[in-house]
Amino acid sequence: SVLTITSVLWATLSLALFVISHPLQAMIFRHHLSSLFSRPLFIGLTALLGLSCIFLYTSTGSLWTVVGLHWLVVASWLIFLGGWQQLRFRP
Repeated sequence: SVLTITSVLWATLSLALFVISHPLQAMIFRHHLSSLFSRPLFIGLTALLGLSCIFLYTSTGSLWTVVGLHWLVVASWLIFLGGWQQLRFRP
């Protein structure tokens, strides 16, 4: 489907809120994670995930596929890429 100006504006707002929410949540709720969630690499990867979710949603129209992608990326980071250690969780 063709994206309208309104769709692009909503997607841009959603992406901005998604990216900003990660360091903001760390600053408010988990101070010890602020340095991790504020790193340029983390923010860039968060933006890339957000763009991927937007593309997936516009392609499928399903929020479940977006939830699945987000879950897959976060679970992979936690389990295989050292996320548990960086968050100081014990699996």
